[in-house]
Amino acid sequence: MGLVRFGQKAEKRLHTVSRALNWVAMAFLVVMVLTVTVDVGGHYLFKKPLTGSTDFVELMMVIVVFLGLGYCAALEGNVRVDVVHARLPKRVQAGLDIFTFAASTFIFALITWRLTARAWNIVQNPLAGPSTGTLQLPHLPFIWLAAAGSLLLCLELLTTFLHSIARLRQVD
Repeated sequence: MGLVRFGQKAEKRLHTVSRALNWVAMAFLVVMVLTVTVDVGGHYLFKKPLTGSTDFVELMMVIVVFLGLGYCAALEGNVRVDVVHARLPKRVQAGLDIFTFAASTFIFALITWRLTARAWNIVQNPLAGPSTGTLQLPHLPFIWLAAAGSLLLCLELLTTFLHSIARLRQVD
């Protein structure tokens, strides 16, 4: 019983972190929209585009996408064909969910691993680290953010995977 309670508390904290990072992602989305608006407005109205706006949008896109992934998974906002899935027997639905969430967790674990390895290689050899084209902003902090967001998604997918196993047991 203590392990179940611990799992529920950990899952609740995980969802709280996912929700908080999603708010950060939404704030950056607003900043990204404003940056593009100022850039386009400056270009067409004053013939003075915002210098480095493409660099900012490129980096903010990493934040918006990767920090929002965990929350999307927490809401089970994943894409699936519910028209077909809903008509299948409950046991088959649970089996498909187990396979899907296990495969997704594995794939994003690989993505997390490679992002972390890439960031670590840059830490060890800073001169090899990529940067943006115009402003020469380093990619390293954003690679770390992408790795953290991908790890959060893995944890959210893992909890959904465990819930799918529990649903399969209930169907029996």
